[in-house]
Amino acid sequence: MTSTKLVELRNPDEEGALRPPLLVFVPPGMRASAEDSFGVATFEQLSLSDVHTHLKASLLREVPDALRPAVTELLERLRAEDWPAANGQAVVRYLLTLRENDFDLQAAGAAVFLLGLIPDFELFNDMTLVARKADRNRRSVARLTESAATDRQRILALGLPQNSRAHQAFVRRLVEFAADAGLDEPSSWCRAIAVDEENWPLAFHLWPQENAPGDETVGIEVQDLSVLPKAGQNQDDLRNHPALERLFGAQYLLPGGLSSLPVSFTVEPDARHIPGLARFAVQIYAESETDGDDGTTTASPTGFTATVSVTRTAKTLYKSSVKLKKGRKPDWEEGWHFVRVTPLDTNGDPMPVVGAEGTQRPHESDRFYVVPEGEFDDPRSVGPSMPPAWLRHSTSCASPPGPRAATPHGSPAATSAGVPRPRRPGP
Repeated sequence: MTSTKLVELRNPDEEGALRPPLLVFVPPGMRASAEDSFGVATFEQLSLSDVHTHLKASLLREVPDALRPAVTELLERLRAEDWPAANGQAVVRYLLTLRENDFDLQAAGAAVFLLGLIPDFELFNDMTLVARKADRNRRSVARLTESAATDRQRILALGLPQNSRAHQAFVRRLVEFAADAGLDEPSSWCRAIAVDEENWPLAFHLWPQENAPGDETVGIEVQDLSVLPKAGQNQDDLRNHPALERLFGAQYLLPGGLSSLPVSFTVEPDARHIPGLARFAVQIYAESETDGDDGTTTASPTGFTATVSVTRTAKTLYKSSVKLKKGRKPDWEEGWHFVRVTPLDTNGDPMPVVGAEGTQRPHESDRFYVVPEGEFDDPRSVGPSMPPAWLRHSTSCASPPGPRAATPHGSPAATSAGVPRPRRPGP
């Protein structure tokens, strides 16, 4: 389209009537002649810098309720780790791929190659294990990509078990695959596993593991955070922060007021008798609402964390203290927060927790509100059966009866459903 035609379409028609709004995409660096009157002086310039953020929020609302928390946790976890492949564009493509494949669970696991992870057709079979599997996947990709060694040396350095013929055959096949595909670009070789049926045996859910006992379920219950005051109890705080009146007896935290946050939690059964369990991560999470009216929230780690090792003596009550970095108030953001205790196996991977998939999560504390300096806003209370579309659209291969692969769309962090503040969500 010429610049003259563009200006014509902007102006009223022959009868003087206004035309519909005109949206124009101008290539970068394009220069118009002096007589052309289009530019920021005559057109409103729209910024697309946050388009992926808005698209992500909109697409997440389309994900079914049963799948949305696990998908959100996966994305938030990659964001918290600053995983380079999971940028805004990649996340949008991933969510579009889920929608393109009718939110099929196997397709959702296969499509993680768009996020720089190894396809895992069983990633979403158990929603409580998504974070653990994704973490192990991410670490494996990082070790295979960031090393200066040869591809074969990188694979052997993973330490995959080779104590059976099947395990040995898997490692040989992975070495042969790496020799052909290379390991320097995860976006390339992870995609090759997803789209080529011959490479499906290398999907991450088939990788041999030493510590299968880490799949044991752990029972954890976080005790009350009794050190935190409740709104209305401290008159000085109430005078200095009038907005505390709107917290209605909820617990709150003034950054800089505490040097550490004591946390106690019980473990069942005896932690010493849980195969694979090595320690516990005690982390403070910040909670924020996603766009929309359904009250869905996203939980992101704040960086305030502590680690507790499993003791050699019998005990059910564990105690920890999370350092709050007194004096570094910018580390905190206003809003609802909570403590989450996560059991870790000998590899540092999260283990499944009893009740983690429900609305009542015993391994999480009650919510407390972080009060910044000065005034703040009112606290808010929110409460394989089909052919693989990816192969169908992108290759000439027939649809096999195996795992369904994903249809990546060509377009450009843990969640908890509506939590009544400040208590843990009830059933």
